[in-house]
Amino acid sequence: MNNTEDKQISTTDPDSRSIIIVKNIVEVAYNTQNAVDDKHNLIVHTQATNTNDGKALYKASMQAKGNLQLQKQDTLMVLADKGYHTGQSYSSASRII
Repeated sequence: MNNTEDKQISTTDPDSRSIIIVKNIVEVAYNTQNAVDDKHNLIVHTQATNTNDGKALYKASMQAKGNLQLQKQDTLMVLADKGYHTGQSYSSASRII
């Protein structure tokens, strides 16, 4: 650990990390971000991470918009669950929608 930037090691899965799931609940896990085109029901973005995803809405939305080859002025409707609960997440996402 002294030779890496990692601050934790999982003995069962070296890529997973302790993630705060809800308030004080911690699990050794992964998070995934997925975006689906509602017209064709096709996945347009997916990403697995080993960090908390409370601030991932903007990045996932931008990547989905890029994958759909939408222009900056094109709108994108985003639906998200309450896991993206920070005002900063909503504010950032509202700039691209």
